[in-house]
Amino acid sequence: MKNLIRLGWLLVVSMQLPAQTLNCSNICVTNVTFNNLTGNIDVTVINADTNQINYPIIQLVDVNGDTIGNPTGQFFLFAQLAGQLVTHEVPSVVPSLPFGFFGTVIITDPVFNNTCSFTYPMACFTGNPWPDCNSMSVENLNLIPGPGLLEVTLFNNCLNCASGIAGPVYCEMTVIHNVAPFDTIANSGCYCFMTPDNLSPATYILSTTLSSLPPVNEIMVLMHCGGGSCDTLVNSPTLGVLNSIINNPFSVYPNPASDLVSVINPGNIKIDAVIVYDLNGKQINYATSPLNFINVGELNSGLYIVKIISRESSFSVKLMVN
Repeated sequence: MKNLIRLGWLLVVSMQLPAQTLNCSNICVTNVTFNNLTGNIDVTVINADTNQINYPIIQLVDVNGDTIGNPTGQFFLFAQLAGQLVTHEVPSVVPSLPFGFFGTVIITDPVFNNTCSFTYPMACFTGNPWPDCNSMSVENLNLIPGPGLLEVTLFNNCLNCASGIAGPVYCEMTVIHNVAPFDTIANSGCYCFMTPDNLSPATYILSTTLSSLPPVNEIMVLMHCGGGSCDTLVNSPTLGVLNSIINNPFSVYPNPASDLVSVINPGNIKIDAVIVYDLNGKQINYATSPLNFINVGELNSGLYIVKIISRESSFSVKLMVN
């Protein structure tokens, strides 16, 4: 009742204010997470519009059409000003979000009677263009049999695209065999990637059941990023396909490890760099010559990929951290 009284007062006040229309394209939801401490759902919103959002009412509708966040329409006391990033606490009717939130975020300004509806996950536009299919190319495919992993390296050739958390995030990658029956070679299985930074590469790691890859001209990489970015990616003319474990001249010891790891190099091949990735393709550690040990003591337990780069080629080894 208290909220209803306040809302009625706000609507009376609004009659004395000049008309305003929010530009929904300048408002973006960057994150939706369940807060285990409060039992609410935290919804982070960027207001890149020139107008404030008055007493925003934020509601969440899942993919089944059920309103799981703020079904009674409680509002945020005060306004979210132009240019602000605010995390709103939304009352929840579900005990958790075990797989994250997928659905619709509805933001209403009750004073000026504007409503914006967003499909989430979404990519947020903050001023610079997003990289598109012409900006990104597939530079390398690297199959790691055994654990069944596929490394996909993309390069973003855009100079001034929005990147990092400001660019396309919550991306899902799928690699397909584009010859009938169009089998799926690998899939990220989650909206957990973001596009590479400007003029930079990024390596993504996907699960696969294949023991060998088809020819490059029969492979297509798809990357879908919420409300933006690109779908079908361009294959670089220099795209290479590697099968890392086959005839791999390197290994790591000890494995599993909990502290220091050394690269075993019986062929005495000159190593230029060693990079450690987690299974989401995030670079965890980087070392250049001279290489003695890799310190994994601060890493969480789990499986990692150690990429060993020489002048002639690159190879990958799986490493279990205890």
